[in-house]
Amino acid sequence: MYSKNRQNCSKGILSLPYRLFEINHINGVVINPTTEPTMNRKRFFGNTIFHLPLNWNKKYRLFETNRSFLQGIKHLSKFFKFSDKSPIITDGKIQKLMVKLGLIQTTSYESNQKGIAQVSKTIKKLGQKETKIVCLPEQWLKNNIIKDFDSEFLEFKKIARDFSMTIIPGAFYEIGKNTSIIAPVIGPEGEFIGRQEKIHPFDYERDSVKPGNEAKIFKTSCKFGIIICYDMVFPNVANVLAKKGAQVLFSPSRIVRRGIVPWEMYVQVRALENRIPILAANVENRRFGGNSIIVDLTEDNKVVTTKITKLKGASEKSKEFILEKYEKSRKSRFADSNKFQ
Repeated sequence: MYSKNRQNCSKGILSLPYRLFEINHINGVVINPTTEPTMNRKRFFGNTIFHLPLNWNKKYRLFETNRSFLQGIKHLSKFFKFSDKSPIITDGKIQKLMVKLGLIQTTSYESNQKGIAQVSKTIKKLGQKETKIVCLPEQWLKNNIIKDFDSEFLEFKKIARDFSMTIIPGAFYEIGKNTSIIAPVIGPEGEFIGRQEKIHPFDYERDSVKPGNEAKIFKTSCKFGIIICYDMVFPNVANVLAKKGAQVLFSPSRIVRRGIVPWEMYVQVRALENRIPILAANVENRRFGGNSIIVDLTEDNKVVTTKITKLKGASEKSKEFILEKYEKSRKSRFADSNKFQ
């Protein structure tokens, strides 16, 4: 597995044949490097095993006694291209890992079976690109009253397990003692790990749908919340999720064509208000207007603006995020809020 020169080192794989570094994270800073002769033992740095070339100590002299471990890693980054899972080194600190998050925009399908079969191919494609969480729209199937989620989304569960990814299959009617609209969550082990109920049923839905009463946090590759379609209109939903610790928000939606412009405004404003990225999935067909949207945030001299990616047609998109980078701005924004009557 060892490579003797940097040209032959595979992307993100650096071997540790001679030394073992115990790594601890305290506020993003790596401390307490130790050495120990070893040929076989490995240590994880985040989720990535780093392998250095066999002659790393002689050739690059990375970890002399007057060099800290962090300086060595910085020096190392000049010679090797780290993988997308590798830590990002900025401002003298090692930040948390990147996570790749994705959306799928669906269209009309002849049956649930055909729709799920088609979308399963798309989810696999995202899984092959190491997408860790993917979200689908609200009520995108032919029949959106789901009697048995386990059997209906059996293929999704297999894909989640095979690619260690989290899948939000959308939001659907669940008929029981009470009728609800729920967004189930399939975890990376291929099992349902929870559900988010729609808190604000829309218009005609209010006649039959019981509103949810809790904004929930889920934790797999990161901490996230789910905002189902019309819930995006109400600022408190996104705000409560952000204050509960969500690092990103997903929104299974089904927005008619004439509603696309205000919907895009709502999604961007919720992202700005709470300093949090949002990925909102929509259906595109004759009635529903597509334009699924990924809202990222950029900051320039304390001014935060949105950076938008839109989907067209039946398609998918994934994007890498370093979710820690929004935390300082989010805390500052919440601290600025004053109580009033």
